[in-house]
Amino acid sequence: KQGYFDAFRTIHVIANEDNQVKVRMLEKGAPQNFTASTGGTITIANGGSIAFGANSIINDATNQAYTGNVTVYAKWINPDDVNFPEIVPGALRGITTGGNEQVLSTYGMQAVELYDGAGNKLQIADGKTAELKFPVANSQGANAPQTIPLWSLDNTNGMWREEGTATKNGNEYVANVSHFSYWNCDDPFTLVSFTATFVDQNNNPLVGKLV
Repeated sequence: KQGYFDAFRTIHVIANEDNQVKVRMLEKGAPQNFTASTGGTITIANGGSIAFGANSIINDATNQAYTGNVTVYAKWINPDDVNFPEIVPGALRGITTGGNEQVLSTYGMQAVELYDGAGNKLQIADGKTAELKFPVANSQGANAPQTIPLWSLDNTNGMWREEGTATKNGNEYVANVSHFSYWNCDDPFTLVSFTATFVDQNNNPLVGKLV
């Protein structure tokens, strides 16, 4: 939808069952800008920031260097948000650098998109990085690990892929990334297959209820 980040949801389909999913799209909000030739830092309205180096931006379609004005849409996805289960892109499942699928416990995400003045998508140039800062949610401050794996969303299959680490500095996680999609600070855990049926007081199965 125009004015919103693309939404993704990955589900584990159960055969011969009614598989339901809810998706809540994330509004982009007002953009911020910097000049690609000089670089700059943008502050995300609801938390966090992104620092771009000079001459680090390319046209995503042509891979040609871009030096003009960059429009940045960025949003922090807060794990404490009451709508977080519907907002989270993909699912909290990821592929580690070793190729194993694991469940993820998130400590915050960022959605980031870059455009030129004509609406063409931009990206970070090969060999360059941008510095991301993620706030640590209020409910997680006491338990947030000092170093945590960093994950990016693979838009082709809706799975998170492990790419580096983020380090806790005060009440923020800091990481350097080489491209933009969704980024996520997560602890991985072993995947457990669990099936249950929830019923009401008359033993009738509940359908479409959020648990």
